[in-house]
Amino acid sequence: MNSKFSLQYGTVEVVAKLPSGKWLWPAIWMMPTSSKYGVWPRSGEIDIMESAGNVGCRNRNPSWFISTLHFGSSPSTDMFGRATKSYTGEDLSKNFHTYKLEWSA
Repeated sequence: MNSKFSLQYGTVEVVAKLPSGKWLWPAIWMMPTSSKYGVWPRSGEIDIMESAGNVGCRNRNPSWFISTLHFGSSPSTDMFGRATKSYTGEDLSKNFHTYKLEWSA
């Protein structure tokens, strides 16, 4: 599903049951409505949740996900490593889970 909206500061909650299977990379992410500071990643990207649908996909599994901020002056200098948090728990394809972003000034 592709849903678009615009917000500056606030809370975003998404309730989702992730798919499972080979070669899947489910994600819930936010891109800027305009590239005010330049092309990606200069204007940023917020990954509320990014996962992998199967065991063995880049050493990930269906119970793993990350939340990330992408920023920097060019794709080769994307600073996402300084703003990534990894989570592991139960298989995300078995039940619905709430993924939440709180954005403040």
